[in-house]
Amino acid sequence: MSRLRGSAAVMTLGGLLLTLSVSHHVREIAVLSTQLGPMIALFLDGSLSLGLIYAGYWLRQRNLTATTEWSVGIWTIFGGLVGATIAGITLTVEVIEGRPLVEPQFRLLVSAGGGALVLFTAGYYAARQQTLNHPVQ
Repeated sequence: MSRLRGSAAVMTLGGLLLTLSVSHHVREIAVLSTQLGPMIALFLDGSLSLGLIYAGYWLRQRNLTATTEWSVGIWTIFGGLVGATIAGITLTVEVIEGRPLVEPQFRLLVSAGGGALVLFTAGYYAARQQTLNHPVQ
Protein backbone atom coordinates (compact mmCIF):
# COMPACT_ATOMS: atom_id res chain seq x y z
CA MET A 1 0.00 0.00 0.00
CA SER A 2 1.47 3.36 -0.96
CA ARG A 3 1.64 6.12 1.59
CA LEU A 4 0.78 9.75 1.05
CA ARG A 5 4.00 11.67 0.54
CA GLY A 6 5.15 15.28 0.73
CA SER A 7 5.88 15.13 -3.00
CA ALA A 8 2.19 14.39 -3.61
CA ALA A 9 1.28 17.53 -1.65
CA VAL A 10 3.61 19.59 -3.85
CA MET A 11 2.19 18.10 -7.06
CA THR A 12 -1.38 18.56 -5.80
CA LEU A 13 -0.76 22.23 -5.06
CA GLY A 14 0.70 22.65 -8.55
CA GLY A 15 -2.28 20.86 -10.10
CA LEU A 16 -4.74 22.99 -8.17
CA LEU A 17 -3.02 26.22 -9.22
CA LEU A 18 -2.83 25.03 -12.84
CA THR A 19 -6.54 24.19 -12.86
CA LEU A 20 -7.40 27.61 -11.43
CA SER A 21 -5.10 29.32 -13.95
CA VAL A 22 -6.50 27.55 -16.99
CA SER A 23 -10.11 28.07 -15.96
CA HIS A 24 -9.52 31.76 -15.20
CA HIS A 25 -7.74 32.50 -18.46
CA VAL A 26 -10.19 30.48 -20.60
CA ARG A 27 -13.00 32.63 -19.18
CA GLU A 28 -10.89 35.72 -19.86
CA ILE A 29 -10.29 34.75 -23.50
CA ALA A 30 -14.04 34.28 -23.96
CA VAL A 31 -14.78 37.78 -22.65
CA LEU A 32 -11.91 39.91 -23.99
CA SER A 33 -11.43 41.03 -27.56
CA THR A 34 -7.80 39.89 -27.53
CA GLN A 35 -6.19 36.57 -26.76
CA LEU A 36 -2.58 37.69 -26.47
CA GLY A 37 -2.73 39.07 -22.91
CA PRO A 38 -4.53 36.08 -21.39
CA MET A 39 -2.21 33.67 -23.24
CA ILE A 40 0.89 35.43 -21.88
CA ALA A 41 -0.65 35.47 -18.40
CA LEU A 42 -1.47 31.76 -18.66
CA PHE A 43 2.09 31.06 -19.76
CA LEU A 44 3.38 32.86 -16.65
CA ASP A 45 1.14 31.42 -13.95
CA GLY A 46 0.80 28.10 -15.77
CA SER A 47 4.58 27.74 -15.90
CA LEU A 48 4.81 28.29 -12.16
CA SER A 49 2.13 25.63 -11.63
CA LEU A 50 3.84 23.17 -13.96
CA GLY A 51 7.08 23.93 -12.15
CA LEU A 52 5.46 22.83 -8.90
CA ILE A 53 4.16 19.63 -10.47
CA TYR A 54 7.64 18.84 -11.76
CA ALA A 55 9.19 19.79 -8.40
CA GLY A 56 6.95 17.25 -6.67
CA TYR A 57 7.93 14.58 -9.19
CA TRP A 58 11.60 15.48 -8.77
CA LEU A 59 11.28 15.39 -4.98
CA ARG A 60 9.82 11.89 -5.13
CA GLN A 61 12.99 10.69 -6.90
CA ARG A 62 15.35 11.97 -4.16
CA ASN A 63 14.96 8.95 -1.81
CA LEU A 64 14.34 11.14 1.23
CA THR A 65 12.80 9.90 4.43
CA ALA A 66 9.06 10.41 4.75
CA THR A 67 9.62 13.06 7.43
CA THR A 68 12.11 14.96 5.31
CA GLU A 69 9.89 14.82 2.25
CA TRP A 70 6.92 16.08 4.26
CA SER A 71 9.08 18.91 5.57
CA VAL A 72 9.69 20.08 2.00
CA GLY A 73 5.97 19.72 1.23
CA ILE A 74 5.05 21.85 4.22
CA TRP A 75 7.59 24.52 3.24
CA THR A 76 6.04 24.56 -0.25
CA ILE A 77 2.46 24.89 0.96
CA PHE A 78 3.51 27.60 3.41
CA GLY A 79 5.24 29.46 0.55
CA GLY A 80 2.07 29.37 -1.51
CA LEU A 81 0.05 30.67 1.41
CA VAL A 82 2.55 33.44 2.16
CA GLY A 83 2.63 34.52 -1.49
CA ALA A 84 -1.16 34.56 -1.73
CA THR A 85 -1.46 36.41 1.60
CA ILE A 86 0.96 39.13 0.50
CA ALA A 87 -0.95 39.56 -2.76
CA GLY A 88 -4.22 39.61 -0.80
CA ILE A 89 -2.92 42.33 1.49
CA THR A 90 -1.90 44.49 -1.47
CA LEU A 91 -5.36 43.99 -2.97
CA THR A 92 -6.95 44.96 0.35
CA VAL A 93 -4.89 48.15 0.45
CA GLU A 94 -6.08 49.00 -3.07
CA VAL A 95 -9.71 48.50 -2.01
CA ILE A 96 -9.20 50.70 1.09
CA GLU A 97 -7.66 53.39 -1.13
CA GLY A 98 -10.69 53.19 -3.43
CA ARG A 99 -8.70 51.98 -6.43
CA PRO A 100 -10.25 49.49 -8.84
CA LEU A 101 -9.04 45.91 -8.67
CA VAL A 102 -7.74 44.82 -12.03
CA GLU A 103 -7.62 41.04 -12.39
CA PRO A 104 -6.85 40.11 -8.77
CA GLN A 105 -6.96 36.39 -9.61
CA PHE A 106 -3.87 36.69 -11.80
CA ARG A 107 -1.89 38.44 -9.05
CA LEU A 108 -2.95 35.80 -6.52
CA LEU A 109 -2.06 32.90 -8.83
CA VAL A 110 1.38 34.27 -9.68
CA SER A 111 2.13 35.13 -6.05
CA ALA A 112 1.01 31.75 -4.75
CA GLY A 113 2.93 29.82 -7.41
CA GLY A 114 6.06 31.92 -7.04
CA GLY A 115 5.99 31.76 -3.25
CA ALA A 116 5.49 28.00 -3.32
CA LEU A 117 8.43 27.46 -5.69
CA VAL A 118 10.74 29.71 -3.67
CA LEU A 119 9.95 27.93 -0.41
CA PHE A 120 10.10 24.52 -2.12
CA THR A 121 13.71 25.33 -2.95
CA ALA A 122 14.42 26.69 0.53
CA GLY A 123 12.69 23.71 2.14
CA TYR A 124 14.62 21.19 0.07
CA TYR A 125 17.97 22.74 0.94
CA ALA A 126 17.02 23.12 4.61
CA ALA A 127 15.99 19.46 4.73
CA ARG A 128 19.14 18.41 2.92
CA GLN A 129 21.30 20.39 5.34
CA GLN A 130 19.46 18.85 8.29
CA THR A 131 20.09 15.38 6.84
CA LEU A 132 23.79 16.15 6.36
CA ASN A 133 24.08 17.41 9.94
CA HIS A 134 22.12 14.48 11.43
CA PRO A 135 22.49 11.43 9.16
CA VAL A 136 20.17 8.50 9.76
CA GLN A 137 22.10 5.55 11.23
